[in-house]
Amino acid sequence: MKGQKTTNFFAIGAVTVIVIAFLSCQAWAETKSSVKHNQVLDSKIVLDNGIYKSPVFETDTEFNLVGLAWRGSDEVEFSVRFNDGDKWSQWYSSEADDFIIKEDWHYNVEPVITEDSNKIQYSLQSNGPVEAVKIHLINTTKKNSLPEWNFLKFLFGQAVAESELNIISRSDWKADEEWRLDGEGEKIWPVEHAWPAKFVIHHTAGSDGGDDPGATIRGIYYWHGVVLGWGDIGYNYLIDQQGNIYEGRYGGDGTIGAHAYRSKSCAKQRFGSEELEADFNKGTIGISVLGDYENSSLALSKKVKNALAELIGHKAAEFEIIPKGESFLIDDTYPNIVGHRDLDCTDCPGIKLYNKLEDIRNLAQEVYLSSGGSPEEIVKATYIDQSEKTIEINAGETREFWVEFRNDGNIIWRNYAPTTLQVVAKSKAPGFYLSGAEPDVSVATLTTPNVAPNEIGRFVFTIQAPEDKLEITEEFAIQFGNTIIKNTNFTITAQVSGYAFAGVLDNQDILPATFTNGQQTVTIQFMNRGREIWHQDDVKLNIYDLGYEVSKYYDSTWPDEFGQINFQETEVGTNSMATFKFKFFSPAVPGLYKNIYKLVSDNQIVQEEDYSVTRVDSMHQAELVSYDVPPAVLNVWRFPATVSIKNTGITTWDRNTLLKVYDLGGQVSRFKDPAWLDNYTAARLNETSVKPGDTGTFEFYFRSPHETGLFYNRFELVSNNSSVYNGSFIQVT
Repeated sequence: MKGQKTTNFFAIGAVTVIVIAFLSCQAWAETKSSVKHNQVLDSKIVLDNGIYKSPVFETDTEFNLVGLAWRGSDEVEFSVRFNDGDKWSQWYSSEADDFIIKEDWHYNVEPVITEDSNKIQYSLQSNGPVEAVKIHLINTTKKNSLPEWNFLKFLFGQAVAESELNIISRSDWKADEEWRLDGEGEKIWPVEHAWPAKFVIHHTAGSDGGDDPGATIRGIYYWHGVVLGWGDIGYNYLIDQQGNIYEGRYGGDGTIGAHAYRSKSCAKQRFGSEELEADFNKGTIGISVLGDYENSSLALSKKVKNALAELIGHKAAEFEIIPKGESFLIDDTYPNIVGHRDLDCTDCPGIKLYNKLEDIRNLAQEVYLSSGGSPEEIVKATYIDQSEKTIEINAGETREFWVEFRNDGNIIWRNYAPTTLQVVAKSKAPGFYLSGAEPDVSVATLTTPNVAPNEIGRFVFTIQAPEDKLEITEEFAIQFGNTIIKNTNFTITAQVSGYAFAGVLDNQDILPATFTNGQQTVTIQFMNRGREIWHQDDVKLNIYDLGYEVSKYYDSTWPDEFGQINFQETEVGTNSMATFKFKFFSPAVPGLYKNIYKLVSDNQIVQEEDYSVTRVDSMHQAELVSYDVPPAVLNVWRFPATVSIKNTGITTWDRNTLLKVYDLGGQVSRFKDPAWLDNYTAARLNETSVKPGDTGTFEFYFRSPHETGLFYNRFELVSNNSSVYNGSFIQVT
């Protein structure tokens, strides 16, 4: 919905703290709802193969909504179950990728709806560390929370009136409008409007709200508006299990909500690039159905389906949206009624609701037509052929190009109509210089005035090759009005020649993985793709890190900190190879490293960005097995400690393998014992040698400081004066 950062921290022996804090507890008002908000902090998270199951937490007051927050890895999946005093519910899962970061805590955007309960248990799964979890237990229940007229409808199951769309207002479901204001009385989230083009369907997960759906909606509003700090509920509308429709986000029709946002991590994971991060809130209406349609036995009822169709059909008529149609939104062409999962990395709205979207489109189309909508207009185009897919062209040269599409819709394409078909570049800054009515946007229109259904239309335009690239591929599509027609993308690739000086990376023998502080000899070959001969000392190779900084692989044998390496040949003619041979010295810190290779000369050389990515590993690696340092001790107490560490590297440890202990800031530990080898060395390896795969032990004494409090000790494993990778950890006493 509305935002992420990962904190890598290995906490050992953290003290468990369970706090139940009453953040708000006041009597119910007659005109607006109040909230009872308890909070449980679980700070002893011990992962077993990435999994943790909490103890059962019990509160004195009931709750009807659970919100989760945590500190640690971005990738944490939660499941929650709750007890109403009689029996445990099933396990409900939260959306792993839908979270925001607030004051160093990750907050799940969607809370889990419960029945009135006073016990809860959660489990989590994580690939990274989790320091602590906050469980927010919220009670927004109030007897007879629906207005009297709607409460009778709820009892008798009458979802929507036949001739009128009835929507339960915010005042009727007792929305506390003060939650939208900050301490100065200003709106936290000012209302903005935009003409909507699509409907996005959601479910809330967890229970379906039971016999008090108004309380459930207040709970979601409280979580979004107060806990997450948005200042309002994210959905435009909500629907309960009886088919009652509730007004969501304040501001009325066209208000931009916060219900569909594709994050960078989701864009990269599912859609292939962080650049496809997208905010789908502007231009959409977000509708959420109370209940879990993914993990529970809940099935989509006729009442809910009809309510969705009625709401969408009426709003579609107002905003000229064809329910069964499709159109372009931000990055692609989508149906006008979509599930949240179509846009984002989520299971929402649950498979049982998602599989009924086509039924909902059909029903909404009927309502739309009966509400004054026009017959469906179908615009479809099928790619037939193009003059060339790959063009060999000189820099700056122009070339005429054509592409053909068949009209597979039900209207005539007319190149003189106010809205007509046109070829557009998908990039807002195309690499080609393009002819057309609107340069860099509209490339060409039909050459034929009228193209009837089943006929083929041709688009003709002129391209001009760039003067600073060796190869470029540009993507185009057919557009009708402002809508990209689905499945009409096509590409043109230009291989550009004719430069005086140009080079192409042709061959390299860089190892994909090396060890820290290791040296290797590297050979890289570039082909001369220009007209001019390269002479030694006139063309050199530079090597850079990201941002064109000094490479992490810099070797003292280089002529210059950036390389300035000569090729071995005396001269290199057109289409011949220049061979560069030099040494790399691997960084001391393991990780992934990128090297950028740039040909440099007094003459400008046209070249793509050539690079390599190499993984650096450490020969000395370790894994903590166990330790017996108590989490709490008396002051001035001398006690023995044993630490066991597994050798996961490729070298054998000997008696020169030491365990060092530091206080914060690398100072002498306040637990230093006179028996230590020196101020920082607590112990030497007990065993004579520890082979890879075996476990070594370190035995030593700790002496408690005089002061009381919490103290940190940072342990570091050192083998023959070199730090061991993953051999450091922190312990709190």
